[in-house]
Amino acid sequence: MTRKSFYISAIIIIHSFGNPAHSQGTWENVASPTSRFLTSVHFVDSLYGWAVGDSGTIINTTNGGDEWKIQNSNTTNRMADVFFINRNIGWAVSWNVYNFPFGTVLLKTTDGGQNWVGEPYRDDNIFMRCILFLDSLNGWMGGTPHALVRTTDGGTIWNQADIDSTVLAFFPVHNIKFYNDLFGYACGGAFEIAGVIWKTTNGGDQWFAIEPAFAAPDPIQQIHIFDEFNAMGVGGDFEFSGVGIIRTTDGGNFWEYESIGLLGVAFDLEFRNEYEAWITRGYPGSFIVSIDSGTTWKEATVPSDASILEIFFVDSLHGFAVGENGTILKYKPPVLNGNSAFVNGGFETGNFTGWITNDMVTPFFQMQVGGAGITPGFNMFISNPTQGSFAALHGFEGDGPDTIRIAQDIALPPNSATLEFDYRAGWDLSGGGGTMNRIFMINIEPTGGGPHLQSDIILTALPQTINFDTGDLHGSVDISGLTDSTVRVSFDWYIPENFTGPGFFQLDDVYIEVIIPVELTSFTASAKDGSVTLYWTTATETNNHGFEIQRTHLSPRSIKGGKEGGWEKIGYMAGYGTTTEARAYSYTDSKVAAGTYTYRLKQIDFNGSVDYSDEISVEIIKPLEYVLEQNYPNPFNPSTKIRFQISDIGFVSLKVYDIIGKEIATLVNEVISPGGYEYEFDATNFTSGMYFYKMRAGSFIETKKMILLK
Repeated sequence: MTRKSFYISAIIIIHSFGNPAHSQGTWENVASPTSRFLTSVHFVDSLYGWAVGDSGTIINTTNGGDEWKIQNSNTTNRMADVFFINRNIGWAVSWNVYNFPFGTVLLKTTDGGQNWVGEPYRDDNIFMRCILFLDSLNGWMGGTPHALVRTTDGGTIWNQADIDSTVLAFFPVHNIKFYNDLFGYACGGAFEIAGVIWKTTNGGDQWFAIEPAFAAPDPIQQIHIFDEFNAMGVGGDFEFSGVGIIRTTDGGNFWEYESIGLLGVAFDLEFRNEYEAWITRGYPGSFIVSIDSGTTWKEATVPSDASILEIFFVDSLHGFAVGENGTILKYKPPVLNGNSAFVNGGFETGNFTGWITNDMVTPFFQMQVGGAGITPGFNMFISNPTQGSFAALHGFEGDGPDTIRIAQDIALPPNSATLEFDYRAGWDLSGGGGTMNRIFMINIEPTGGGPHLQSDIILTALPQTINFDTGDLHGSVDISGLTDSTVRVSFDWYIPENFTGPGFFQLDDVYIEVIIPVELTSFTASAKDGSVTLYWTTATETNNHGFEIQRTHLSPRSIKGGKEGGWEKIGYMAGYGTTTEARAYSYTDSKVAAGTYTYRLKQIDFNGSVDYSDEISVEIIKPLEYVLEQNYPNPFNPSTKIRFQISDIGFVSLKVYDIIGKEIATLVNEVISPGGYEYEFDATNFTSGMYFYKMRAGSFIETKKMILLK
């Protein structure tokens, strides 16, 4: 099931997502200036990025990946990794394996890659695999057979880090990540020996390797840090267990490794947002994706036959991947037919444009509930929010009974499913003497007010109770019965009696989940020899009966006698019902006369509802000559296809004869327009032997033989 979020507000932002119910996005190929294997990619913002690869390849984009240009690296070494701290200052590590002394050459630029200067690493036969800088001076590199080294002068001098001397301490290091100035992990290991993770809690002054009992069976290629307690690493084994994931939930003291049941080795792990994560595994045309923060994983196809090695997300909307043959992929966030998502930005704009804020007082006042939390000084407050914070705040003291409300009139999109929101609350009703519940609820009514169309209780504060802070909570209300209508949605604190006792309610990230029955991710066409082949893919499908293929034309005459410019059904492809797997379809329109044709898909649900795709047009060029082609396959059993083309409108016959010249089948016997055609001859009811087929079109007459072999 595919869902899409429509955030409630007066502001419109394209492609805004970030809820675990969303489907993942897709990838598209970007023109590359090189055919070399690209090993690493890094961006400093949504526009400026670099990728590196074999034979000293460094390429750069300054327009968000739409165009890439080759930079002069002054080396033919294999480039292993690249890292930039801004648009000017960056580093790349390369391997010298051709000239003695062998080892790492570190490249640095201070002008965005216009000039690169290389310097050999101090120790021979050390091959750095990764490089990371925290600022212009402090950086880290990791490599093989073992290196975990640090610089404090921008890369001129490097020193080996202090590592505990356990049995797994000095294995190869593949990657390094820091969560903050103090807390970080490094990962690596050796094939079929151990997958190792090192941890630091003092900014890298000391590192401690994973206990052997918790080590993975193979190298950990990449690691992602959720917070100081939770982290996830990936690796695996091509031959036996496949892709593996190692997790900690206690800050790296205990680790648990599992195989996720998919073939390959995970080379890279990148999270697009809190929920959506991608893994490369070196298999052509395939990634692994999770949309529930890495709990479950599935395969996802990519538009490339190349093996992809590394992924990099600049933010939730901009991502890139690179691999063999110079392949560059650009991420496309989840979207259907170009629709937009309506957002309030989580109230992070610092205002409440479009909201009805009854009784609210501004500015925000600090408040306290009991010994910690929030206490209101007035009935209602609006905060001045910062990015990521809760913002809309209902505060109350004790001058009820009252209903405190924040509301907005909205047009619910078609297929609206649920109203989603984040909230938290607190109260202290221990000394007020009240006997009635305080209730937070959502009321939906006609715009301008009126009888409630729907009411849902979200939270109840019982008399004589204390809850200083519920913590962050998420609410969801079914609104499918109100889909495609305009209503007023209000968030209400209902205070039924006059009693004292402070409390608060905070609200954030209000949006509407929309179920998209079928998420069509591509629809293309190609024409060849009088045939048109349509290709389309879906990311997910819900209740999908199938697709009716429709065509209209601008040519003088339809080969099927349809009316000029009218849509006609030319075929049907059954759908997959409900699936979260990406699906690919194709359909060939093989009997097409010369002219311009437009195609579309009519998607049909099991309940009878329909939706139409975008339209695509294809031009069939008028043939210059008459041609009868050899049947294919030949020999055949039990059927074969016969193709021909004609250059002028006229009467055409195509007939099949047996070895003694007896006519046994008529495939064509009518006036048809110029173009290429394909017909199938079914010989199920005929015996093995040689047969002939003859085409007549004006003065053109040709006969060919074919063999039925049962």
